[in-house]
Amino acid sequence: MGTYSGTITTTGKSEAIRLEKALFKSHPEFRQKTKVRAHVIGPGTMLVSVADEIAAGGVPQLPCPRHCTGARACAAAWANAHRGSA
Repeated sequence: MGTYSGTITTTGKSEAIRLEKALFKSHPEFRQKTKVRAHVIGPGTMLVSVADEIAAGGVPQLPCPRHCTGARACAAAWANAHRGSA
């Protein structure tokens, strides 16, 4: 999977999270212009996921390394595990 560092910054009039380029090279599903969704799951902890594929009901381009059936199943598994905690 991997751990990546970043900083919170400003871009235009918006806040942004800037992350290491290595993240995007290792995980092209987070390419530029991809819509993402952020869920605060606890103090100081956030889960960021690709929203394009989930919202469109499409099949992800790359398999999820944790679940063979892809990102939708991974998102569903996370939602079931954290139901009512966020």
